[in-house]
Amino acid sequence: MVNSQTYNFMYNSIKLAGLSTIFIILVFVIVAYTSRMLNSAAGIALAKTMTTGYAIPGAIIAIGVLSFFIPAAG
Repeated sequence: MVNSQTYNFMYNSIKLAGLSTIFIILVFVIVAYTSRMLNSAAGIALAKTMTTGYAIPGAIIAIGVLSFFIPAAG
């Protein structure tokens, strides 16, 4: 049953997702600009560190999928 509380939850979820997206884009733009303009080792290391957010979820999903094919011990 859909009521006003459900719409409120959906609105809050969309608002939170949108604000999070804007924040993340701003942080990435600042880091990319700093890394490119300063060309320092710290800036490059920070930029590389921030890309791990893309790699780690993929590894977790792969482990989860592969776990279905591993026989259970015992």
